[in-house]
Amino acid sequence: MTVASRALRLVQIAFAVLFCVACAGVVFGFAALKPVLVRHGVYRELCDADAPSCDAQDLRLNYMFTLAATTTNVAALPVGMILDRIGPRWTSILGALVFAAGNIAFGLGQETPVDTYRLGFILLAIGGPLVFLPSFHLSNAFPEHSGLIMSFITGAFDVSSVPYLFYLWLDSGISGGLPIRTFFWAYTIIPVLIIVEQLTLAPAWSYRVEEFAHVGPPPPDEGILVTHEVVSYSDVDDSESSVADEEAAVDDIKHAVEGHGLADPVRGIMVGHTARQQMASRWFIAAAIFLCIHAARINYYIQTVHTQLAWYLDVQPAQALGEAFAVLLPVGGVFSVPLVGYLLDAQGSYVTTIVMLWSGLAYGILGLLHNVAAQWTNVAIFVVFRPLMYTFVNDFCAKAFGFETFGTVLGFAGLLSGVFGLVLRSLDLAVAGPLRGDYSPVNLGGIFAGLASSAALAWVIWRGALRTGRVRLEDPLPS
Repeated sequence: MTVASRALRLVQIAFAVLFCVACAGVVFGFAALKPVLVRHGVYRELCDADAPSCDAQDLRLNYMFTLAATTTNVAALPVGMILDRIGPRWTSILGALVFAAGNIAFGLGQETPVDTYRLGFILLAIGGPLVFLPSFHLSNAFPEHSGLIMSFITGAFDVSSVPYLFYLWLDSGISGGLPIRTFFWAYTIIPVLIIVEQLTLAPAWSYRVEEFAHVGPPPPDEGILVTHEVVSYSDVDDSESSVADEEAAVDDIKHAVEGHGLADPVRGIMVGHTARQQMASRWFIAAAIFLCIHAARINYYIQTVHTQLAWYLDVQPAQALGEAFAVLLPVGGVFSVPLVGYLLDAQGSYVTTIVMLWSGLAYGILGLLHNVAAQWTNVAIFVVFRPLMYTFVNDFCAKAFGFETFGTVLGFAGLLSGVFGLVLRSLDLAVAGPLRGDYSPVNLGGIFAGLASSAALAWVIWRGALRTGRVRLEDPLPS
């Protein structure tokens, strides 16, 4: 079996990015979807007859998001184990089926006896990772650009709030609005397209960086294996693979082996160990704590952005920034791709951790200020920090632990993050109750926890790199 052509690999990556935009993290478009749900009277019965909305409705909607965000992370472990067992093709197809079921359930629009809004949102939260995680192995399709490809895929996850932003615009622009059922049932076309692509173009098994590690031309009459097993890439066989494709593949390999990004201090540090050994290592523990803290901070801000801005700013600027946030969240995912790719490919994990330490501190402090310019700057940093953080964790796990155990290791980190995310419900109730709407105590706690977890991870990377000779003594220590 010959190596998949450059063109085919590019097409596979393009479809993966497109489908991740369409469904990987749509539940995190909650900031745009929430006003639509309120406008269409979801959970309206919790309010007084003369009130268009109320705190009880707001809390019920927020809890729906909390459950979905938690489910997305908790599902990462079983999804990862499924991925490691059955491969990316069938995992993606399973994800498409679950995602379709989520759209159908949400479109039913029933609150009793079964709350299909909540059920549908949870199914969407499960279907997203089932489509998203199988895409990561495509970063090995062009090894010298693995960080950039990873940033595109993870950036697509961040941009996947766009579908509900479009829904918000459509609902606002159409007289009488666009019914929830119409939008969500029409959206089932996306999982249909995913299934078609997986059965025709996508690789059945993960690309592995070791299989791109041969320098020089392949032996006569032999190709370069790119999957765990002999599989068919849409009937692409030896006769269809040109000499130019073979030379291009060898070119990719040479660039990868000749050192582009291979000096990253975490690369291969735990490859070859069992998943259990990897998850007991300080590398995993530091990364998992980092993910738990920062994912909770990010999800809490997405969940409460409108009420937070109403606390820190006057009504008009708060409303304007809240509306802008729904647009800037996916835009930040797009424009951060080259920055994230540069940091991970050219600077490595240690420098990227230091960048996140300072940017996480900056957006946290600015978010405490009762100042319009500070809050706009806070949002600008936040929408770039979010894709950087998630891409870093994915890239870290791929480099440090390898793709043999990637699904299980990253999935377990996601599970821990999801369980930890249940604290958001308590924080929401605390702000609505004893804190009387004041978000500052919660945000201060997030700042200190984020700073500590970032510094700890930077320290682990620096110390590990020092022992392996991949960092110099004169390199800066984590601040």
